[in-house]
Amino acid sequence: MGNAARVGMFVTAFVVLLFGAYSVLGQKIFAPKTARYFAIFEDANGVVPGTRVLMAGVKVGQIEKVELADPRTARLTLSIENGTQIPTGTTALVPQSLVGLGDSPVTLLPPMETAPPLAPESVIPGRKGSPLDSILPESKTTVAEINKLLVEVRELISDDRFKQDARKLLANSDRTIQKFGDLAGNIDRLLTRNQTNVDNAILRGSRAVADVQRITFQVANMLEKGTLQKDAQAILAQLKETSAKADKLVGSMNTLVGDPNLQKITGNVAELTESSKKIANDVGEIANTGKSIAVNADAVTKNGVDISKNLVEATARAKEVTANAIEIEKSVKELLDKVNKIIPSNGTKGVKTPPVTLNADLLHSGDLDRFRTDLTATLGVGDGKLDIGFWDAFESNRFILQYGKQASPNLGYRYGIYAGKLGVGVDYRLSPRLSLRNDAWDLNRLRYDPKLRYDFGNGFVGWAGLENAFRRNTPVFGIGFSR
Repeated sequence: MGNAARVGMFVTAFVVLLFGAYSVLGQKIFAPKTARYFAIFEDANGVVPGTRVLMAGVKVGQIEKVELADPRTARLTLSIENGTQIPTGTTALVPQSLVGLGDSPVTLLPPMETAPPLAPESVIPGRKGSPLDSILPESKTTVAEINKLLVEVRELISDDRFKQDARKLLANSDRTIQKFGDLAGNIDRLLTRNQTNVDNAILRGSRAVADVQRITFQVANMLEKGTLQKDAQAILAQLKETSAKADKLVGSMNTLVGDPNLQKITGNVAELTESSKKIANDVGEIANTGKSIAVNADAVTKNGVDISKNLVEATARAKEVTANAIEIEKSVKELLDKVNKIIPSNGTKGVKTPPVTLNADLLHSGDLDRFRTDLTATLGVGDGKLDIGFWDAFESNRFILQYGKQASPNLGYRYGIYAGKLGVGVDYRLSPRLSLRNDAWDLNRLRYDPKLRYDFGNGFVGWAGLENAFRRNTPVFGIGFSR
């Protein structure tokens, strides 16, 4: 063997001896200073010298020695790095996993409250963890609650009364299912027997929809040609003229009522009576004309093909109503002229004319298949308003007299007499053109009528809603004008 081989072997042996000496003595000579603590366990299985010691997941030392303290307990010597404070009340935990792979470090669990640190050489109580601790940290509490629940369930199931109730419930459920099956069979047989009637009803519904579409098309053509607009504008012009003259008439009547010389008219009663009879005749003429308008409107609804002809006739009737109103105005004017001749003029001013709004609405009830005309006049009284008129005018002529006020810009209320009965009403404005009118009346047989009112402009409005809601639920539609 050459000198080079001997030198190589000598160097190799020296390195091995040096590494072994460092492994044995280096950890003791150069190792950091530690403090020693003891932990007592009833079962230290799986813990060996060198096992890591963790606190809050951080390694703070290792197990230096594992020995038997007495026949029932084992004592572990913990080598903890200097500077690590272990609070009083800390317990040592040896976790146990379901799969026995890897090491099981000893974990120090400090108390929740702040406590002074333990002195070195102190004894720390230890316990063996459960395999479920890693999955369910509160597994013992959970298992205890589950055991309590199982005990209560067992007591409930063993109760004879509960068993009887459960049997009754199952029997009732079985009977209910059987009755439901019978009901389903009856419905199926009913549909089978009345299949023809169902088909006919669907066919009639389709035809009704087609009729509505045809009527809508004809109305659209009239609107496109301008026929309906021209007639409506003519009616509005005449109504505006009549309204202005009516305002003048009301002013003259207020002057007459406020004049202290009114008693002098007594001597000329005969002459005034003749003029009053003429006015009454003209009013009867207006009532007859209004009935004709309602009949024509009914014909418009039932016969869509002749809608344009009936609308023209209704327009002519409305013009006739306007003409009659003008005649009434002339008669009243003649009456006032005669009164003025009797009463000397002394410059007395009459009562200030309150703002007046005239409303005329034509409504059609679906189930009853009839038309109803409502005529009202709204007078401004102080900070409120007074509605005077007739519900179902020209037919039952039920009186309307209600006083109303605005609770807010969009909400108002009314109370008084409605359709000849005590009633209240609430009006709510949903938008500048759309509002909701609610009327409740007749205390002996309470009736509630909700309706939507849409303002088309130029004084024309549309109505849609229900009559006698929650009882008959009769749909109602209509049109009207307000001036």
